Amino acid sequence: MNLDELDEETFKAIKKLVKGFCLKEVVNEYVLDSKGKMQLSKQKVSKKLVPPNTDIVKMLYNKTDNDVADFAKWSDADLEKEKQRLLKILKKGENNEYRANESKN
Repeated sequence: MNLDELDEETFKAIKKLVKGFCLKEVVNEYVLDSKGKMQLSKQKVSKKLVPPNTDIVKMLYNKTDNDVADFAKWSDADLEKEKQRLLKILKKGENNEYRANESKN
């Protein structure tokens, strides 16, 4: 499997896992008023940071080609070239996501 071959939603999900993201959690507490109706008494909003998951990247490399996954054999130049290739793919996905969001507005 190649990152270029992924559908847009899968690519977005992988990118989100690789970069990390923030979750917003809302907890509402209700009480009964004098008429027996539920009223909101407290609302707690918390944000949780989910750190980047580099295991996803390792998994993709292991699934595609065992020779590619052995980074110890790669030269610094090869690693830099692969880094630039992956950054280009991510940037392309961000640009497509930006255009999709602009067309919705």
